[in-house]
Amino acid sequence: CLDTATGKKVWERRDLKCNHFRGPASSPVVHGDLLYLILDGFDLQYVTALDKKTGATVWKTDRKITYSSDNGDIKKGYGTPALLTIGGSPQLVCPSAECTMGYDPKTGEELWRFAHGGMNSSARPVLVDGLLYLNSGSSGKLYALKADKLGRGAVSKDAVAWEANKDVCVRSVFLIANGLLFMVSDKGIASCLDAKTGKVQWSERLDGEFSASPVLA
Repeated sequence: CLDTATGKKVWERRDLKCNHFRGPASSPVVHGDLLYLILDGFDLQYVTALDKKTGATVWKTDRKITYSSDNGDIKKGYGTPALLTIGGSPQLVCPSAECTMGYDPKTGEELWRFAHGGMNSSARPVLVDGLLYLNSGSSGKLYALKADKLGRGAVSKDAVAWEANKDVCVRSVFLIANGLLFMVSDKGIASCLDAKTGKVQWSERLDGEFSASPVLA
C-alpha cells in the first residue's frame, strides 16, 4: 500500500502463500475499509480480506472445492471479486476453478456456491436486471442465474435461467447493454445474445484470435 501523495510505503504483506505457477491475473478490489484478494493457485485456493489501512488480515476463507483432478493447473483461477447486492444484501461474488461462490463481505462466510466446471476462469460476474451472469472459463460455458434463487448452500439447476456453450469467451469479459449481451470468443467469433433468454441475435467472425474485452462507447 502506497501513499498516493508521497509514494511512501504504508504497509506491505509478503506472507500470503500461494503458488501461482503460471502467474497471477486476479485484481484486488477495495470496498469500504477492506481490500479483497482472490488467491487461487496451484497449491492453495482461498479468498481473503485485509484492512486497507494496516494490511492486517480481517478474514480468510478456504475454497474447499472437490476438484476433478489433483493436477494443480485444474485448480487455478484468475477471477476478480465483484461486490454485488443480491437479495437486498451486499455479497462478494468470487469466481474460481469449477465453482463460483458468494461470500459475506464482512465476515467471509460462504453463502452459496454454483458448480459450473472449467478452470482458469477470469471473467468478472455481472448482475443486470435480476440475472447474475457467470463464465466457466476453459470449458466455454456462460450461465445466467436468477439472483432471487441464490439462497444458502449449493445452487440448484432451478436457478439457471439459461446457458450458452457456443462461441463463449474464455479470457475476456462479456458486455451487457440495452438488454443485449456481447462477447468475443478466443477464436475471434463476435456474438450478440438476448440477455434475458440467451437467444443468439447475430454472430460474426473477426480476424484471428482474440483476448480483449469489448467496450461500449
